[in-house]
Amino acid sequence: MIRNLIIMAASGVVIFEKIWVDADSKQSEKGRLFGSLITTMSEFSRQSTGGMMVSYLEFNEVAISIVENPKSKLICTLFHDVDDGADFGQTIAYCILKSFVESYHGELSNFGANLNTGAFTAFGTKLLDAIRNSVKAVTEQLQEHKGISNALVVFDDGSAVSATNSDEDNFGLVANLIPILSLSNDLMQSSRDTVNSINMEMSRQSVLIERIPGMGAALVCVCKNRVTSNSYQPAIKRSLNMLQRIFQTSQSLSSTGKF
Repeated sequence: MIRNLIIMAASGVVIFEKIWVDADSKQSEKGRLFGSLITTMSEFSRQSTGGMMVSYLEFNEVAISIVENPKSKLICTLFHDVDDGADFGQTIAYCILKSFVESYHGELSNFGANLNTGAFTAFGTKLLDAIRNSVKAVTEQLQEHKGISNALVVFDDGSAVSATNSDEDNFGLVANLIPILSLSNDLMQSSRDTVNSINMEMSRQSVLIERIPGMGAALVCVCKNRVTSNSYQPAIKRSLNMLQRIFQTSQSLSSTGKF
């Protein structure tokens, strides 16, 4: 579960903050003080390691994921549960910061001492979409693996989110997968069971379909047969876990109106 979000300038000035969990009246003040601490720690890390920045901190119950946008010189700090993991925190923080920079490109180009932080208040209404867009980021990360040529999330309604920008390729793949998923589910209904995984092997590639539990969607990976599956299976497993947490997070925020 995500708890708190801070977007700040490299100087430590907080320009946007969002608190999702119930907190005391001093929580906002604590967040702004933490902004200065993060920038100080990041600068010390760069000087000590030759340019590397602290990206993840883990405590007993809370983890902190930190992402920087070098061009805008903004830092996104996301507080979340330790169980969510570093990959989840980094992906969500990256997508939120990317959305923020794209939304306020004009304002940020005139960034200075007289910047009106109140101009960014409306970004709160865009957070849910930014979190949902992290699904595409997960598929893009999977496609970077040398054993995976394409990755996409297919929903039960026939829509899909894919790592590739080729609509033609995605349309054909999704059109063929929907009947397979439907038939598999129909076959298992008689035994009151569900299909969790399907593997289809061809001469040069295999298609692996993994259900995302309780989310009405499946992760589909087109894998290269010349690459051993042991090399990419761990990445697929991590992505499944991350996708489930992303969907759960967006559903929770949407149902409670906390965005």
